[in-house]
Amino acid sequence: ILPLTNGGEAAILNNSMSIPNIAMSFFAKTKFVRRRAAYIGSVVGVTPQANKAVLYYLHKFLQSKQVTDVYTRPTTPDGLRLVRRNGFEPVGKFDDLALNTLVRCTLLSWEKRRRALRSA
Repeated sequence: ILPLTNGGEAAILNNSMSIPNIAMSFFAKTKFVRRRAAYIGSVVGVTPQANKAVLYYLHKFLQSKQVTDVYTRPTTPDGLRLVRRNGFEPVGKFDDLALNTLVRCTLLSWEKRRRALRSA
């Protein structure tokens, strides 16, 4: 989990953050002090139950740091399933929700989605 600077979030929103042009200036040096956005590099769980637990604690951690916007890029079919299930949407308005696409979710919409899944 990497806290983003304003420039890092702008690079994501402009769809210009990719492997060849990632700059260290995109990520905050001071951890989560006054940061509203974070980038999730990876989520690893060995079983579906482990994935649920990891996502639960990840959500709680981001809440505790008052992060409002979360970004990631699913690189595996399981990652794509997780972002779909948790309400992430493509950053680019013409992009599809697919592998290697930058996606975004607000923590508020993630929480609403989690509640809906629990009650279903």
